[in-house]
Amino acid sequence: MSRVGFRLMKEKDYSNPLEWEERLFFTEMRNSDIADMTAGLFGDVRNPYGTHPVFLLRRIELGSFEFCPCSTKDYNKDKASYIGQNSRTSPNGFRVDKNSYILHFLSFNLSSSSYLVDRMPLLGRVDEFDIIGDFHKKKR
Repeated sequence: MSRVGFRLMKEKDYSNPLEWEERLFFTEMRNSDIADMTAGLFGDVRNPYGTHPVFLLRRIELGSFEFCPCSTKDYNKDKASYIGQNSRTSPNGFRVDKNSYILHFLSFNLSSSSYLVDRMPLLGRVDEFDIIGDFHKKKR
């Protein structure tokens, strides 16, 4: 195999935000930070230090991403995709512990240089077949 072939097979380093791609699932973003990013439309004000997962919808450009919060509650009945409980993420095979609704209609942009990036633990990348529905693919 040529050197080019080896370069193409290189595994992504998701610890490096410049290598992030769509469908990454982060387990904990503070409710207060989500509320700030969504202009107050999402975030439990009773528990500002609590957390919710966030989902990377798409890469806008190098170092800039569109995210959205996730919730175990379907906030937009039958109009939100969700990640099925027990889905495994790659590359480490971690499990999603509950159905997680992808609230794409509450999306926000985040730069890799944001201080929030270091606060979000990454569970991994969700396979497309583990996402029920395709609402998350639509542009808002």
